Parts: sequence; structure tokens; C-alpha cells
Amino acid sequence: MKNLSPNIFKYYIWRFINGFYFIYALQAIYLLSKGITPIQLGIFASATSICATIMEIPTGYVADKFSRRVSVSIGFFVSSLAFLGLIFVSNFYNLLLISFLMGLAQALKSGATESLIYDDLKQSASESEYLKVSSRGSTLGTIAGGLASFVGPLLYVINTGIPFLLTAIPHLFLAFYILRFDEQKKPSEVGNAIEIFDGVKSIVKNKNVRMLLLMDILLLTIVIIFYQTLYAPKINSLGLDIKYLGVLDTINLGLMSALLAILPKIVFKNKSYSLILYSLLPIIAFILFGLTNSLIFAIAFGIVFDLSWTARNHIVPTILNEFFSSKDRALSLSSSSFISGLGAAILVPLSLIILKVSYLFALIPALIIIFILFFYTRTENSPTSN
Repeated sequence: MKNLSPNIFKYYIWRFINGFYFIYALQAIYLLSKGITPIQLGIFASATSICATIMEIPTGYVADKFSRRVSVSIGFFVSSLAFLGLIFVSNFYNLLLISFLMGLAQALKSGATESLIYDDLKQSASESEYLKVSSRGSTLGTIAGGLASFVGPLLYVINTGIPFLLTAIPHLFLAFYILRFDEQKKPSEVGNAIEIFDGVKSIVKNKNVRMLLLMDILLLTIVIIFYQTLYAPKINSLGLDIKYLGVLDTINLGLMSALLAILPKIVFKNKSYSLILYSLLPIIAFILFGLTNSLIFAIAFGIVFDLSWTARNHIVPTILNEFFSSKDRALSLSSSSFISGLGAAILVPLSLIILKVSYLFALIPALIIIFILFFYTRTENSPTSN
């Protein structure tokens, strides 16, 4: 790897600290204990996505127009408030306020984070190292996450509020730490050169990006349902005690760290093949997880889902970044998140109702994704394919 800038090492520290997420497997269980129903959990997840989606384009525009690091900094400050707020949730209306804060935080960080790192690498002609850098950052985050997930349930048994407080503190610290970044993309370089819908225009013009986002909408719907309403409650209902959820998450995150460490070496040279593999694996694992009544199989399918979705989350940005220019990269990425998030938010409530009948209905988006992948692999020849 070429010599990397000090920003990249700051990024590694940032990802490690951000990994201390003590409520990874506890949030859904905690909210259910507060009287929130499974349907309301689904609405909470959908509302968070809608809030994030609505604010994606405005926050991406602000990040490109003024400062990406300030956008990320404010995002971490808002998320720290959201985690603290979860401690005091007493009804569904409180939860909707939290969903607004979480959505805003997500939108402020989305696009701006990837742009900060990609443009820093591009400054030294090292953009080809993006997957390695993002994978290493995520590896550090999952190591921290493994420690937090192991300790979180133990602290939850002592006092249900402690894990949420300990999750908020690192985010508050990062709100100030991010300001130490040297931003390669200066606001003066943008001036009045971009407009708020330039990101959407970049997406509309490119057929490959449109196909990627349609797949993202379908997969993100499944992901929201899996993490927000299905995974932890089902594992718990199949017999795994809450205090052992941390052990399971530690094992899971350990496997994730190992995957991320070797991911740059195991991806196919043809990115389309990697996209096919890591787009189909999560949805297959989701269907099998939903259908099984065995704790062992549920754990195994949950791990496959986690690993494959994590891999895809690192592969897709390396593809998307090639399609967008530096001047409006954050706006284009935020616009991508806006479109996929809006689509998923619309589909989640209906999907929850359908999947209650049978998880086999998830075969429908699976077949659509296969259809899209068939055409994507035929047109994906270069970043300029339109």
C-alpha cells in the first residue's frame, strides 16, 4: 500500500471508537420491554429510514457546499442525543422523536464520510486502496464492537440504561474528534458549482447506478426487517438467554473482523461477480433464518447474513465512487442513499405484513435481483456506461 495521509490513521481511530456499540443486540429487546409492540418496532425502523431519506439530499448538499467534516461531526453529536434519549423512552411517541434524531444523524454522516476518505486517497492517487482502507477501518470497528457486545448484555442485566449511556459517550467524543480532519475537498473549490439536485441527475444519467439502487432498495428492506424486528427477538425466543447474546455477538463480530481483514484479497477481479455473490447470499440467509425453528441453524444463518451484508456494504461503495465526480461526490452518494432509503421505507411496513404469512415471499425480491444482475453484468463495462 502507498504511503497514506495522517487523515487515514485518524479514520482508523474514528472507526475503532465508533465500534463501541453496546446495544447491538439489546435495542429491540429493550424497546419491547418498554411496551413497544413488534409492529411499532417496524414503524420505528421505517420512520428512521424515512427521516434519514428525506434529509439525505439537503445534508449531502450542505456537506459538499460547506464542509464534510462538520456534517459528520454534527451527525455524531445528534446520534449521541438519540442514544441517550432511548433511556427515557416510555411510549411510542417518544420513540418517533428518537427516530427523527437517528435519521438526521444518519443523513449527516452518509455520503460525507465516504467522500472524506475517497477524496483523501484520490489526492495521493491511491483511490484504488479505498476497499482496503474501508475494510481495515471496519475491522477495527468490529473488534471494538465485539468487546462492547460482550459487555453490553452483562451491563444490561445490572441496569438497562448503562449500555445506552456507554454507546452515547463515544459518539459525543467523535463529534469533536472529526474536526481534526484536514478536508481535501475545500468548500471554496465548490462555490456555486453544484445545485441541490445534481446528485439525482448523476444517478438518472447512469443506467448501472440505477440498477444498483434498485437492488439496494430491495435488499435494504430485508436488512431493516432483519436487524430491527427479527434477529434478536427470534434468537431470544428460540432459547438463547439475553445475557448470552453478547457472547454470540462477540463471536459474530470476530468472524466479521476476519472477513474484513481478508476481503480485499478474496473479492473477484471482476466486480460484477462479487456483486452477484454478496447480493444473493443475504437474501438466501434471510429466508432460511425466517423459516428455521432451530436455535443452532438460526445462529448459523444469522452469521451468514451478517457477513455477506457487511461484505456487500464495502464492495458497493467502491463501485459507486467510480461513477461520481469529486465536486459533488457527497451529494451523489447522499442522493443514492435517499433513493434506496425512501424505497425501503415504503416497502418495510407492507413487507412485514407479507412475511408474517411466510418468509418464502422473500423469494420475490430475490428473483427481481437476479433479473437485475443479469442485465447489470451485460452493461457494466466501464464507469461511463449509460
